[in-house]
Amino acid sequence: MFKNKILVVSEIFYPEGGGAEYATYLILKLLAEAGFRITMVTGTKKPAHIEGVRYYVTDLLGNWNRVKRFMYVSMLSRQRWFLKLLRDHDIFYIPLMAYPLISLAKKYGLKTIVHIHNYVPVRYHGVKYYFEKDVLGVLEGMKMGVFHEVYVHNSVARTLALPISYAVFMLSREWIKDADKLICVSRRQAQIIAKNLPDVTKNIRVIYNPLPEISNVEKRLDEGPTFLYVGGGSYIKGYHILVKMLKMLGERNAFKAKFMLTNIYSKRQQEELTKLKKKYRIDIEILGRISYEELLKAYSKAWALLFPSIWEEPLPYAIIESMLLKTIPIAPRAGGIPEIVNGTKAESFLFEPGNLNSFADALKRIAEMDSPELIEIGEEIRYHIIKKFSNTKNELLEIFDL
Repeated sequence: MFKNKILVVSEIFYPEGGGAEYATYLILKLLAEAGFRITMVTGTKKPAHIEGVRYYVTDLLGNWNRVKRFMYVSMLSRQRWFLKLLRDHDIFYIPLMAYPLISLAKKYGLKTIVHIHNYVPVRYHGVKYYFEKDVLGVLEGMKMGVFHEVYVHNSVARTLALPISYAVFMLSREWIKDADKLICVSRRQAQIIAKNLPDVTKNIRVIYNPLPEISNVEKRLDEGPTFLYVGGGSYIKGYHILVKMLKMLGERNAFKAKFMLTNIYSKRQQEELTKLKKKYRIDIEILGRISYEELLKAYSKAWALLFPSIWEEPLPYAIIESMLLKTIPIAPRAGGIPEIVNGTKAESFLFEPGNLNSFADALKRIAEMDSPELIEIGEEIRYHIIKKFSNTKNELLEIFDL
């Protein structure tokens, strides 16, 4: 027996994007297997196939700035084929930023569900840095917007266009209030959303994302302390924090360890890491973009994952993956991270955001541990994360069931 018909509008879809798009893929797969009839409207040219999901690919959706998204989504709202889709479905699901369509979906009598994977409704750039207040005024918000454009995108054009984009952002804060349900992915994220938008508090539901599809791997730890970093040269993922910490360890000659770095690094960053390696004789291996199989091998050898992110990530998949792969995450006590590791021995390896001494101390304590202890903690955190996320499926099925 078929259940409700769900219309999904997602500007991009897995394999494009990052954690939010992957989570959406897992959620739709789960719902399709449960019997929901799903139609996906996206701008991704080759979306990942899910059995039972019907796809509409359109040039009116894409991974663009707020102003362009708003203009093209408005055009989508006037397309006959899209209006017909609205008439043919029961639930309207927004996993990204198609907020201008909420009122239209409500007009057609659809229950509207918005999934929030970052801070898009309450931050111009979708990122809530650990060093900023939970609630910002307009001027403060615009200042943080400039900060983000300069340090993350390094774009003069985006910075100059900020006032227009910010106006659209302010509209989106109003659009989202019409949604029937808002799904947040951690309690800390829900708290920040509610503080900024008190009117939506009653509609918020916290549901963890489905666990990623990862094989169980046997830990084959390197003989010496080995640390894995997967954030690439990203500013918000804390690349600059990692570099400062490596320099500190080198100057102190604290302990010998190997550092495996995956993902993309600019030429300047590669040169910077090479200089650190030579000056302090630190064993730094830049692996770059590697295959899934190679990443699993890296996790198998790693004593711990380094995750110096500088924003309050609601539910980072990198932390979840490391726990599933029995690898202790060394991460800031910010965002949804504390509630993920709460109650495990990995909790003691969280550090105060931005505190290099606290970060370095966590590495030192890992380096002083022996293999049996590391493997024991690894088994504990894998069991913990599987149990903690065990009710996700039932909670998602419940919220999508009229």
